[in-house]
Amino acid sequence: MATVSIDRFDLKILTHLQREGRCSNVELADAVGLSQSPCLARTKRLQQLDVIRRHIGDALARGGRAVVGGADAVGDRFVVLGTASKSYCMTGWRIGWVLGPKPLVDACAALVSHSTQCPAAFAQVGAVEALTGPQGLVADLAAEYRRRRDFIHPAIAAIPGITCVQPGGGFYLFPNVSRYLRGPLSTSLDLAGRLLDEEKVAVVAGEGFGAPGYLRISFARSMDDLREGAKRIAAFFSRLEAD
Repeated sequence: MATVSIDRFDLKILTHLQREGRCSNVELADAVGLSQSPCLARTKRLQQLDVIRRHIGDALARGGRAVVGGADAVGDRFVVLGTASKSYCMTGWRIGWVLGPKPLVDACAALVSHSTQCPAAFAQVGAVEALTGPQGLVADLAAEYRRRRDFIHPAIAAIPGITCVQPGGGFYLFPNVSRYLRGPLSTSLDLAGRLLDEEKVAVVAGEGFGAPGYLRISFARSMDDLREGAKRIAAFFSRLEAD
């Protein structure tokens, strides 16, 4: 059985994989709209699937569409994974949690106890304060990321030959640059390396995410940096287009 990662909830894909016997665990990498889906609410076929809901950056989801629902449709096969890393800017604290059926949670605790043992006490206290304290700063952070996204997304999507879906959360773009993969630039890793060498702009190649032909661009930078970065990226691809 395979674990399948998809970017959007697509009932047709899920039921096809299920019918073919190739799907037992489905990670919803972008579960925006999950609880609102009428298909999810009424289908019985999903009861044969294990649905892992990644709750990593929900507080930074744009437009107030963060989702925590959906458990009613799949019962005790619904699992929520969360961290304080993105929404509370606690990346280095390494604090996360899992919500799900007790046997699974107990198994996770047993596994962790033989690897990392447990998070440091101060990190646990910090996470509790973040989760239970005032949430206004999180809303302010989400608004600022929205402003940056609304600049950088159209700037990158306007580059000829590049397509890019507008992200619904987090602070990354994931543009498709496969049109430019030719000759010595046969992979997005090659492309990212040349962009760094020529324009001093750092991006992450899609191969690291199982998505060759894509680049990951962070917009967790100042607006001045984003403007300069977008300018350099556009100039870089303009030269490639002319070659």
